[in-house]
Amino acid sequence: MRPAAYSFIRYEITDQYDEPITSSQHGDILKLVDQVEVPHRKRDPQKSDFDTFVFNPESKKVKAEPVVAFNIGKRITSRIEHRLKNGQIEMVSVPADDIHWSRVVMVPRLSIAAVRDGSGDRLAARSAISRVRSVFRHALNYEFLSEQTGNPQDVDRALSRLGLTDFAFTVVPFNPHPRVPGDRLDELLQESNVGRLRADAKPKPGGLMNSEGDGILKEVRGLSEAGYGQFGFKGLTKEAGSEVTYKKPKFESTKEENIERRRRPTEMRASIPSGDEKHSEEEQVVMTILELYDG
Repeated sequence: MRPAAYSFIRYEITDQYDEPITSSQHGDILKLVDQVEVPHRKRDPQKSDFDTFVFNPESKKVKAEPVVAFNIGKRITSRIEHRLKNGQIEMVSVPADDIHWSRVVMVPRLSIAAVRDGSGDRLAARSAISRVRSVFRHALNYEFLSEQTGNPQDVDRALSRLGLTDFAFTVVPFNPHPRVPGDRLDELLQESNVGRLRADAKPKPGGLMNSEGDGILKEVRGLSEAGYGQFGFKGLTKEAGSEVTYKKPKFESTKEENIERRRRPTEMRASIPSGDEKHSEEEQVVMTILELYDG
């Protein structure tokens, strides 16, 4: 089976008084909203607009870690069929009894959730997260606050823990003063009169790269931290074998703009193995979260 795509978010659940719901309560809260249908982004909802709901919430332990998992669904009551009539295509609305859905796996201790991404009968991750927010807001008057992971600390942690399979970057020389790390690469750029370098580094056959030693990847990180570069990378988690991708941010024209862009969360996706004889897909999701965000 093909690997499953997941997005990762940081989240917080707050009650009607803006007080955070403790991590030990997340499972119980989700049971309260099990199959409670609510509207999604409707100002004046009609009965037919109550189409969004949580179902099959579970509290369990994975690798000794308390985990909450559930599905978020959108009910489909009609669909468009394309029919051929007199040589012309007609679009006809017909009744349907269907669900588009996604899976959400939460590790409450870390306030991290993985959301399965998809299309067709699978909700896109962004839509799934938005619908979870609607369920909490309409069913309980609670808030489900979230932001994507990929802040600078997440990136540094991932670089130190993943076996890198791809490292794409754009850098320019320092102006006016170099710093360590980054000074060695800056010197090479200056000596060759290189104004901008774009590259895509790959590991040797059968191996993996790392950015921790005194090599070119660390030099690129030094230039980027000072505002003279941007990088993105792919890597494999050691235990689950998930492929994690951090997209390279846009390279800006000034160091101030580059520094500001790197302060924003970097878009991150994970391709999770769909299960093997040792671990289910959900176990591999949790293993990936722990490896990327624990400690």
